[in-house]
Amino acid sequence: MENAGPFDDFRDAWTALLGSLTKVSNKVENELMRKNDSAFQPWFGTYKHRVRTDAILSYLKHARNADHHSIEESVVADPKTSLEIKTLSGEPLGPGCSSRFVVGPGFVEISHKGPPIEAKVTLPETTLLPVTDSHKKEHQPPPLELGKNRKSVVKIAKSGLDFYRELVMEAGKKFYPR
Repeated sequence: MENAGPFDDFRDAWTALLGSLTKVSNKVENELMRKNDSAFQPWFGTYKHRVRTDAILSYLKHARNADHHSIEESVVADPKTSLEIKTLSGEPLGPGCSSRFVVGPGFVEISHKGPPIEAKVTLPETTLLPVTDSHKKEHQPPPLELGKNRKSVVKIAKSGLDFYRELVMEAGKKFYPR
């Protein structure tokens, strides 16, 4: 995800991550239920409680369900790209200046003849969307700055990965001691 190029690649990686997190949880639960260990249900219940009450974990679960059970998207790219150009001296670009701009997926190429310029490119932002569960309840993306750009969406994904990595490690220690 972190190194995904165009938005479609990023969205595919996000969707794969959502499915993988649920798969890890299901595999741990199914494996440990087969062991028929009386300590499993209370132990696993604490993890399920965290998923229900933690803003990030809950959103990841509901985003996966929305993706898997509906056509709803949980992540979008704002299509706006802007290009702001000004001369370093503040003078207007005048006669004798020529500029050529090529904008493509993930790049902007500028060729310019004339006074030195400053160019500011604002690329599309990646944003998490609210998702709706099967009971028609809407689940908002995590609060604050999270979910407002690609970097923060990756941070949310890493939080989910850390939680499920901890789940697997703790299950191994508790139910399969060496």
